[in-house]
This record gives sequence, structure tokens and C-alpha cells, in this order.
Amino acid sequence: MEDNIDVSRELELAGLKKQSLERACEVAHSQSNSIMLFTLQWKELEEHLNKTMKSVEVKGIEVDSKLKLLEERERVVELKESELVSVQTRIEECNGELESKIKELGSIQRRIEECSCEFRKREGELDVLRTSVSDWTEKLELKQSQLSKTEGLIEVRK
Repeated sequence: MEDNIDVSRELELAGLKKQSLERACEVAHSQSNSIMLFTLQWKELEEHLNKTMKSVEVKGIEVDSKLKLLEERERVVELKESELVSVQTRIEECNGELESKIKELGSIQRRIEECSCEFRKREGELDVLRTSVSDWTEKLELKQSQLSKTEGLIEVRK
């Protein structure tokens, strides 16, 4: 009987070991499924990270390109600003010259007006002189005519 009890115990132990191994197998199987799922998720994550890194690299190149373009535009703007300052300085110089020329023109216009007044005055005097000369010429011609007649009469009386 003892053999029977030992066999029964052995069978019981074997059953317990079997159940324990089945549970361990189920746990291992469950963990292996989790490990496979984790491995798949890890690969997907790696792929996503690789794509993201490539995208970031492309964006970085684009940003560098845009920065270079902005730097070039900044240089162009600075050059244009410098040219603008130069043009503004030249405009101010020209405005100064223009003001000077306007003053000079005003002075010349006043002088022309003075000369015009003097001219009109002298022209009036000249008209008076012409009239006077014309009157004296007529009187002279009349006197010459009278002289000629008087000489003619004197000649006839001789």
C-alpha cells in the first residue's frame, strides 16, 4: 500500500507539476505574444522615428536655404538703404542749390523789372524826342522853304 500511496502521491505531484508547467507555458506563451507585440511596436516606432528624423533633416535643409535667402535679401535691403541715404543726401544738396537759384532768379527778375521800367521811361523820353525832332524838322523844312523863297526874291531884286 505504501507503494500505492507513493504512486498516488507521485501522480498527484506529477499532476501539480503538469498544471504548474501548463500555467508556466501559458504565461510564457502570453509573454511571448507580448514580446512579439512589443517587437512589432518597437519596429513601427523605429520606422516612425527614422521618417521623423529624415523629415526634420529635410526641414533643416529648407530652413538653412531660407536663412541664406533671407541673409541675401537683408544685404540687398542694406544696400538699397545705403543708396537711399545717398540719394536723400543728393536731394538735400540739390534742394539747397535750387533755393539758391530761386533767390538768384528772384534777384534777376527784380533787376529785369527795374531795367524794364528804365527802358519804358527812356522809350517815353525817346518818343518825346522823336516828336520834338519831327516838329523841329518840319519847322526847319518850313524855314528852309521860306529861306529859299526869300533868297529867290533877293535874287530877283538884284
